[in-house]
Amino acid sequence: MPHSPFTRSGGLAPVPSNLNAAVFDLTSRRAKSSSPVAVVTGGSSGIGAEIVLDLARDHTVVAVGRNMERLQSIVEQASGPAPEAAASAHASTPSSGDGSVIAVFADLGDAETAAEILAEEIAPLGRVDVLVHCAATAPRLTVEDATPDDW
Repeated sequence: MPHSPFTRSGGLAPVPSNLNAAVFDLTSRRAKSSSPVAVVTGGSSGIGAEIVLDLARDHTVVAVGRNMERLQSIVEQASGPAPEAAASAHASTPSSGDGSVIAVFADLGDAETAAEILAEEIAPLGRVDVLVHCAATAPRLTVEDATPDDW
């Protein structure tokens, strides 16, 4: 049976004792985002970066990546006009202008790092409406050399 954070009665299950309950408390004394919140891991390149730019039109996006220079470039691109708006006065995809990008430099290979990001960068926003997981590693080895852990 897959793990679910909900009990059969519909309420939230208790937080396991080995996890910091404060990480799961999405209440904050800081201002919350008025626009939908998206978290994109692997947001500094490739598909993840394109998803960040698309969501930034009308979401507050927390872009997590391992290349700060690229993340900064994504922030700059997202703060400029949408490509179709720059190309034509009749853009097919209007933007509400409520979006922004928060760049977070991190390697998510470490569980403690992921928990810190959740507590420090995401929780203050008050909620997560969209989660896109594009972070990955690709070890360079042959199928013959791969172990079950590599998969």
